[in-house]
Amino acid sequence: MKKHTSLIFLAFAAFGLLYTIPAHGQDNFTYHGRVVDAEGNPLTGVQVQVYDLNMVQTPDESGVRVKTVRTDRDGSYTVALHCSDFRFVYAKDGYITASRVVETVFISDINLGTQTLQRTIDLSIPVSSRTAYPGERLNIPLQLTNSGPQAETVALNATAAPNWRLTIRDDSGQVTEVTLNPGTSIGLSLTVDVPLDATGATQINVNAQSHVHLTRTISVMAQDEPPSLVECPYPSRVGTQGDAVDFTLTIRNPYADASEVALSTDGLPGDWAASWMSGNHKITSVILQGAERDEVTLHIEVPQTAQEAVYAFQAHAETQGQRSNAPLSIRVERRVLALGLNTRYPYQSVEMGNTLSYRLKLTNPGGTDETITLTARTFMEGWGVAFTNDAGAYIQSVLLEAWGEEYVTAVVEPAADAKPGTYEVRVEAASQRLRGDLALTVGLMGSTEMELKINNLYAQLTAGEPQTITIGVKNTGYSPLNLVGLEPGFSENLFKVECEPLRVVSVNPGETQTFELKITALEGTAQGDYMLDVKAVSREIESEPLQLRLTVMANRGQLIIVGSVVAAAFASIAIVYKKFKRR
Repeated sequence: MKKHTSLIFLAFAAFGLLYTIPAHGQDNFTYHGRVVDAEGNPLTGVQVQVYDLNMVQTPDESGVRVKTVRTDRDGSYTVALHCSDFRFVYAKDGYITASRVVETVFISDINLGTQTLQRTIDLSIPVSSRTAYPGERLNIPLQLTNSGPQAETVALNATAAPNWRLTIRDDSGQVTEVTLNPGTSIGLSLTVDVPLDATGATQINVNAQSHVHLTRTISVMAQDEPPSLVECPYPSRVGTQGDAVDFTLTIRNPYADASEVALSTDGLPGDWAASWMSGNHKITSVILQGAERDEVTLHIEVPQTAQEAVYAFQAHAETQGQRSNAPLSIRVERRVLALGLNTRYPYQSVEMGNTLSYRLKLTNPGGTDETITLTARTFMEGWGVAFTNDAGAYIQSVLLEAWGEEYVTAVVEPAADAKPGTYEVRVEAASQRLRGDLALTVGLMGSTEMELKINNLYAQLTAGEPQTITIGVKNTGYSPLNLVGLEPGFSENLFKVECEPLRVVSVNPGETQTFELKITALEGTAQGDYMLDVKAVSREIESEPLQLRLTVMANRGQLIIVGSVVAAAFASIAIVYKKFKRR
């Protein structure tokens, strides 16, 4: 029984649910909303298209359009629809099309809220108000953007009160319309010439017209006093007697038309000199176009007799009845200026026994000629430093002209007993007002050389009897030599050579080590002349070989035998002669 009761309850519930859901083809649901522009103003005539997403008939599954309505004068729209999922598309000429998807809801009245449409063309101005003064020229940046799907031609103009001159410009000049491709923008500027009689606030309207009309408003407030004609970012400087001090000043023409600005100074002591400069040219005025500015230099020469104090004076600029002043000052101090002293190669290395040359550049940073004295400190005994000019003459001082430069050469000679290593030489250059110094680095590298010394390159030997020859080995380099000895160069089958000592542990630079060669011609060595090559060797290097000439003589036993043989030969010849003489 309970089972049948449950089934009956479920059937009534399903029937009730079906009764509450309207049929699919009936427009029993009301959708309404409102469309505005980016500023919140209502948009009239916006086409609102409704697509049923559950009635898919296109490959992109965008649905089937079932209704189209338009917004009224306050931007509102209402559309009756059946129960389904929908996509609402909002389109109006001159605006970027927007869409939204609304899923199925079981409420008879659905408020879709406010939909905002962006214009395809947008005109932006970074400022909404500016301050100016009568006669000034303003340049206000504008940005025009095309966010739509197609190219747009936009007409441009600006309006304001009478006597206000307004011009819209691009990089090439004045423009009244521009054409923008889709997704591009262009930077423009609005030139505003403020009338001389302008007072209070004035509203300027900038208009852009394509499919829609845009207006942007700028408020310009006219001030009573124009800005200064002359400005100096660094009005206080420090100098010294005989020095020259330069001030960089900005001269501006605040008016819309070209003007000549006259320049002058007052307040300087009578023996001081002042010059207005543009580059290398002296000037007394500058002509500037409307709203143009330029930089000039005020050159002040401080005399040698100036006392240590602060000297205040003024720079003046005047045009069209307006005069502006820039207060300036120079503090005169007696001080030593830094002399420019440098070289391209401050570190040099050479083998010991050689000199080094450093080419030095001296630069005078002051406005007077200076006699510069050159000195050097080596910190090591036995070192020498001299200075030469480009002609090779030795000098101790040089005349350095104002703002000028000179080149000299510092010649450094290391001490004869200097060891390998790194050494510093400090060069100093000074006058009464200038001073500079420079550290030079000397790298000494060791050198290894040696030579053989012998009094006689000829010796006589008797076979079997030793002969001693004395040979000296001198270290002519600047580095110690290690494991020094002699090496002969002939066959051991003919001679026996012994060296005393066999090796010397070390020979210092300049020292000579004596070796004795004991040479013995072996028995059976034929009489005659032989050449013996001898060279000195060390762990580092070896010397060029010397050639000794050795003459081998017969010993006494050999001489007796030879004499007997010769005597017997003469006796035999005498007997034969006597026997055959008569015949």
